[in-house]
Amino acid sequence: REVHEKAIIACGLHVSQGSLIWDAYKEFEGALLSMMASSGSEELEKNYADQKKKVENIHRRKLRQPLLGLEQAYSEYREFVEDVCDPNVTSDYNKAKQKLKARETLEANLVKDENSMDHYQEYINFELKEKDPTRIQIIFERATTVHCLESAIWSQYLTYLDSTLKISTVSLPVYERAIRNVPWSVEIWCDYIRSLERYEQPHTEVLSVFEQALAAGFGEPAAYLELWLCFIDYRRRRTIWSKDITESMSDLRTVFERANVHLGKCRGDPDFEVSKYCANLEADQFGVMENARKLWADITAAQPFKASVWMEYIQLEKTFGDKKHLRKAFQRALEKVYDDPELLVKSFIQFEREEGSLEAFEHCKKLCRIKMEKVGANKAKHDSKKSDEDQSRFDKIEKKKEKDKQYRRDKRQQTAADKKAVNGNTQEEKGTERFPMFRKPNVPEQAGDVPKKNIAPPPGFTGKKPVAPPPGFNENMKRTIAPPPGFKEPLPKKQRSEEFDNLSEAAQKKLRTVFLSNLDYTVGDDDVMNVMSSSGVILDVRLIKKPDGKSKGYAFVEFEKHSEALEALKRDNELLGHRPMYISECVDKDSEKKNPIFKFDKG
Repeated sequence: REVHEKAIIACGLHVSQGSLIWDAYKEFEGALLSMMASSGSEELEKNYADQKKKVENIHRRKLRQPLLGLEQAYSEYREFVEDVCDPNVTSDYNKAKQKLKARETLEANLVKDENSMDHYQEYINFELKEKDPTRIQIIFERATTVHCLESAIWSQYLTYLDSTLKISTVSLPVYERAIRNVPWSVEIWCDYIRSLERYEQPHTEVLSVFEQALAAGFGEPAAYLELWLCFIDYRRRRTIWSKDITESMSDLRTVFERANVHLGKCRGDPDFEVSKYCANLEADQFGVMENARKLWADITAAQPFKASVWMEYIQLEKTFGDKKHLRKAFQRALEKVYDDPELLVKSFIQFEREEGSLEAFEHCKKLCRIKMEKVGANKAKHDSKKSDEDQSRFDKIEKKKEKDKQYRRDKRQQTAADKKAVNGNTQEEKGTERFPMFRKPNVPEQAGDVPKKNIAPPPGFTGKKPVAPPPGFNENMKRTIAPPPGFKEPLPKKQRSEEFDNLSEAAQKKLRTVFLSNLDYTVGDDDVMNVMSSSGVILDVRLIKKPDGKSKGYAFVEFEKHSEALEALKRDNELLGHRPMYISECVDKDSEKKNPIFKFDKG
């Protein structure tokens, strides 16, 4: 009987399947009634009457609920009481029929498509308007059973429990089920922590839930920030504030440090919300403004160009700091900010107008004027660049349009010419006989096949006359063209080798060294050595690296002989890995080309 009562509470109001529980309960009590004697001793008759009353009571309770098969249940009740119906039961039955009629369409939709979330949401909205807590719980339970992986339905269910019922024994078990089904929902974890605090659960349980949430593995780094802020809020509300540092105050600082370390690893706090939170508490509750300034120094160093960040720090100094640090903050911000300097300038001038002396006010006006002139120049430069880009883009579009027009024009002309040629051929072929076989084309006779005709010269023609050469012409003289100014005849190979031998050791080393660029960042010294050794004996490979040990994408290779370096230069644009390496001469740092010259951007 106790088990049946629990089942009735849990799912006895299920419109489509609740009758199963009621019928099982009724059969159980009916079986007990059938085993009792209806006559005999007074005690037996009393027990039989009590049991019969229990069965009738189950009938009465069932007829109050809008369940499918309600008419059959009413017939069974009338049969059980031998048509001696209680008017109250009949009234309850009629009310239940009206409730069932209002829900029949909703139930039919669920029967057609039980997996449709929209049908369940429609049913939930209907029950929320009816404002029956028990029935609302039933429909939420039905929805979460079918759609257990939908975090939205769990959040809606838990929000209703926390805002309306506010019973810990009802809400907390639902939270436990929710985090098992949708552990990736940080909103549910945060609501769970706040519910534990609301229902005054032990601190160890809150801490355990928070550690489970950290290990849940959220997909977005921002989820960890939301979780940490929720837990920090909880710890702040538990903190006992005092002039002397209490244990709870130390614990709160430890939580902030742990949050910053964890969020720094997962990059979950790009805007330094936790650090700002900690700085505000250090200035307000802890009363240690120096700690707050250290935190804000790190924040402004990471985001030096945002006016909103500087304005937050300035507001903190206005509230808890002093004029000296506030004026210094304004001046530092004025040097850095470029995104919204007008707001900063206006605030700085207003501060000096309220707090500063005449000299300080004039100095402030000077700094602000210089700043706005720089900003105006940069803005004009940016607008000019943008205008040039827009004009260039417009010119390209117009050029493309003109090219397309010309293409269409040429195509129309070509189509008209082809059509004209086809029409001409058609007219020539009219009236002629069509031969099924290939006809040999008429080939014109060659000029050599026609006998030449001797034509008499015109009267007075005496033949070709020789033309006298110009004065000073010497037929045996070789015709040469003077070289351009500054031209030097290239030295013979032997003479160049002799000049190389006469150079200093440093100059020879420079000529024996080639410069490699556009290297893949994964290429190492051994890879360069293995590839370039086919050109000759390598004395040294210098792969240029960053302070962290990663390659910068270029290197110097020194060969034993100058001829080997020349052979290596012929291998320019050869593939090394997945990228072509560019090989060029090693340029002296003291020459006009102070830096290595790349054919393409290293990035």
